[in-house]
Amino acid sequence: MPTKDQHQSVIALEQALPEVPGRKAWESPNCYLEKDGKGGYKINKGRRPSKTILVNNIRQEVDRWRSLGYPGASETSRLLLEFWFGKNHIVNREIFLFRFAQREAIETTIYLYEVKKMRDNALLAELFIEEAAVGADMFTNREAILTEMKQTRKLRRVNPANNKEVQQDLPPAGLTRYCAKAATGSGKTFVMAFLAVWSFFHRKFEKRSPLANTILIIAPNVIVYERLKTDFADGKVFYQYPFIPDEWKHDWQMSFIMREDQVKTSTEGTLYLTNIHQIYESKLGD
Repeated sequence: MPTKDQHQSVIALEQALPEVPGRKAWESPNCYLEKDGKGGYKINKGRRPSKTILVNNIRQEVDRWRSLGYPGASETSRLLLEFWFGKNHIVNREIFLFRFAQREAIETTIYLYEVKKMRDNALLAELFIEEAAVGADMFTNREAILTEMKQTRKLRRVNPANNKEVQQDLPPAGLTRYCAKAATGSGKTFVMAFLAVWSFFHRKFEKRSPLANTILIIAPNVIVYERLKTDFADGKVFYQYPFIPDEWKHDWQMSFIMREDQVKTSTEGTLYLTNIHQIYESKLGD
């Protein structure tokens, strides 16, 4: 099985964090820790509920979709998911498995985009919002909520933590936007790599694919940019870890352009890595 250091955080901690005995990072969590009020922790069965108002309902559907073998997914998506998560890989002569959190992130993206065809965040919220966030005493029905969201592109909801009404801006209609939230050190870079590979091969192999073979990754600051550069410069992460099936490696025609590069590409696909400040500077220059 994967060695311990393949699944531990790269962030140095001042004190050791408690762990569930026997927990394996590549398996779906079936219990979680909770403070017991006495300076220690207790183990609760099941998965820790998310406080984000769409997540719990989406998780349930993705879990069911996974258990049924990804029905409704394209051949390209299904083959990639089975390659990534349906077998053991060898990295540095040791068995390697991707973490479940990474798996769930790419599965959820594929499910929402390709299977559910969710292109509008208003519809996404209407379908998956939790009842506690709807506020039965505040809204009469979900149709009214959806109408409000479509007209103003704002989501009025109840914060279940304090039972107060809040408003959230929604992206403009026609702008599909998903968010995968992950803790520091949990492997967000791998999720980006999954998305790049999926988008490229979906574009290549699926007729009338709406996905792109040009990928843009924007870092929030220079420190994060430099960290990502160590993985994406020359496509290092894609060759060091099992992202591309052997039979597709000759089709992986991708150039990797960092923010300081000034080169033209002639490959089928291109991955650009920059940081947000460079985009701001280019706008000011215009």
